[in-house]
Amino acid sequence: MTGTQPNAVLRAKEGKPLLQNPKQVADDKEDKAMLNSKLQLTKRERVLLELIMLSPIIIVFTVLHTTHNFILTLFLFHVALTVFPLMFLKKKNIHINWKSLLLQDLAKNTRNLKNDVKLIAIPAILLTSVYVAYRTVFPDYPYHRLRLPSINDQFTAILLIIEFILINPIVEELFWRFFADLFTGRGKTFIHKLDACFHFGFYHWFVAYFLCQDLVLSTGGFIGVFTLGFVLSYVKEKYGLITAMILHVGVDLAAGIVIVDMQSKFIPFY
Repeated sequence: MTGTQPNAVLRAKEGKPLLQNPKQVADDKEDKAMLNSKLQLTKRERVLLELIMLSPIIIVFTVLHTTHNFILTLFLFHVALTVFPLMFLKKKNIHINWKSLLLQDLAKNTRNLKNDVKLIAIPAILLTSVYVAYRTVFPDYPYHRLRLPSINDQFTAILLIIEFILINPIVEELFWRFFADLFTGRGKTFIHKLDACFHFGFYHWFVAYFLCQDLVLSTGGFIGVFTLGFVLSYVKEKYGLITAMILHVGVDLAAGIVIVDMQSKFIPFY
């Protein structure tokens, strides 16, 4: 698999056609210089960007911790992670042709989509196995005290599946691996990716703490998600944004399996 070509991406970000003729080569250099200048942030813009990257924590802390409503939290979470970046990009006068950008990413990976879909199974099996091992080693942990989403009827279950397993990976990858990386992770080193990955893991700490009320487990969750952020960043850089979304679906699917099993114990291996 090959990553998206830089020139094509820049033109997609500027809302321009992806196909180029020889006369457009010089324009690409000008487009790149213009985009780089737009990506420079003033102190005020850095503060605003930090608030946007902290917005998931604010939503989790104010909505989930007060209402205990997972569907409402996910809805507001997805709205914020969509609207705030669009407003920020508009303020910076950066016009992105989202359709062209995703189609370009898709075109680069068309021959590998069947293999990409298999990526869903890798984290789903791996993380579920970790969960089964944990329950085997710690059978007396008070799992019944965990504050899990209530799945009382089919409609609620369908909403949670749509919001958490289908929509969430798309929204989060566009937010963390595209928008946040656009301003904080423009290089490919560990340091360049550190900012977005830290925020990605930090907001999950608040989610984990709400669920288990356990500082040790919450911190373990933070470390795991922080590491996952680097994995997803690597996948996005090497194989494309859509592949990162597919891998993220597998992670959220594993989380969904764990949540359902904690309430109904359908996994027979422990």
